[in-house]
Amino acid sequence: EDLHQKLGQNAALKAGMNVAIEAGIQITLKAGSNFIDISPAGILIVGTPFVMINSGGSPGPLTAMPQPPDVAKEADDRKPGQPLPAAITGKPPDPGAPDSLQAQTLKQASQTGAPFCAICAAAAALGA
Repeated sequence: EDLHQKLGQNAALKAGMNVAIEAGIQITLKAGSNFIDISPAGILIVGTPFVMINSGGSPGPLTAMPQPPDVAKEADDRKPGQPLPAAITGKPPDPGAPDSLQAQTLKQASQTGAPFCAICAAAAALGA
């Protein structure tokens, strides 16, 4: 599955220690008509009008910032000591209702220690 993301004016990625970018074939960093391309063929650096390596300068000022918090929701108007509203519940299960076949199988397996499926039986036979 491919991921294509178009952002507004700026994007920043920041990690506390390390950032790794890995691609199977090629990684390209592009700004204007300048780019750095890393591929099995080698590293290609193109700069217009020239390429400056170890020539001073500094990184751009953009830094990653945490996402701003959501707008706070208004608190309820309950006063201290007021009881909570009654919970809305459905009809409780009938305690006399028979267990499902699956529940019966699980209960039997827990009481006897017997495996309850083919995979468990095969694992038990191997002593796992």
